[in-house]
Amino acid sequence: MVRVAGHLGLVFPVARYFEQNFLGMSAVSEDGMSSNVKVVNLVGAVTLTTVEARAEEIRQAFETVPMVLISLSQADEIDLAGIQLLYGARRYAEAQGKELHITGAVPDQVARRLYQGGFIAEMVREGRQLDQTLSGFAKTGNLHD
Repeated sequence: MVRVAGHLGLVFPVARYFEQNFLGMSAVSEDGMSSNVKVVNLVGAVTLTTVEARAEEIRQAFETVPMVLISLSQADEIDLAGIQLLYGARRYAEAQGKELHITGAVPDQVARRLYQGGFIAEMVREGRQLDQTLSGFAKTGNLHD
């Protein structure tokens, strides 16, 4: 796992938001879905107008568990800010020594946007596949690997 030493803001504005607002906060383990995993369902639009609230949902999930799964299965739209949220959340997790993965189905409109933007080389239908193929996502220490 790649550790990020306090410089999340070098790549994406959303990552900078996580760094400025949440790094250094201590995590307290409590029961979520299980004792160590929580799913955050991103429902509806994952866009500039919703990204701040979505970031807060993800941060709160990390307060209770060491692993967060993000589900896009109920997302009907994603824009660049939403994509940056995914990268920023992954970098935040790594900086905290925690894990973040994408799970569940990937709606066609979300996969299409990621494909058209060059973030994935082919259309994907499953979150696990997206987690592994999203450009630079699996290894966020260097987005050009």
